[in-house]
Amino acid sequence: MGNSKNDDPKYWILNKLRKLKKEFVEKAVISQINPFGLIPITPAQIDEYQLLLMRLSNATHSATLKKDSASVTHLWNVLLDMSKFIQASGFGASVVAHMQDVLERTIRMTEMEPFPLVGAVAALLDLLDYLYALSLMLEVLPQTKDSMIICIRNLADFLSELEYISERPGSNAGT
Repeated sequence: MGNSKNDDPKYWILNKLRKLKKEFVEKAVISQINPFGLIPITPAQIDEYQLLLMRLSNATHSATLKKDSASVTHLWNVLLDMSKFIQASGFGASVVAHMQDVLERTIRMTEMEPFPLVGAVAALLDLLDYLYALSLMLEVLPQTKDSMIICIRNLADFLSELEYISERPGSNAGT
């Protein structure tokens, strides 16, 4: 062995550790971190999420217009399915926690007797804000993202109009 630093065991170990760290960081960046901050989602999850959005829209229309027990129960079931989807999604703890919080508040509105239309509309609008943000963060094709956003906007527009009608003097929409 000569006096070169390549022969020094400390140098060799340090160099090996640097290489391992570099490989680890590169793999983590490539496989885990999205440079745009988008949330990865599988094709099956995309299909399930879009179906849940459509089911939420249909159930919300029915529950808020009919206000009967069967329609409200159907909305409750759709919200529970959405909660299960979010829990199993792997979207990350922060996203899941925020979504579960707003879903739980919305579910609670569907459990009240009699059905509190104005409170339910407010909770659903809050939920739609979170679904809108989540949809924007998902790593999906632009046309898929657009269809999600359109569904959410249409439902929000419907609920906003319903909320306006229920607040007008003499209206019985809030009962």
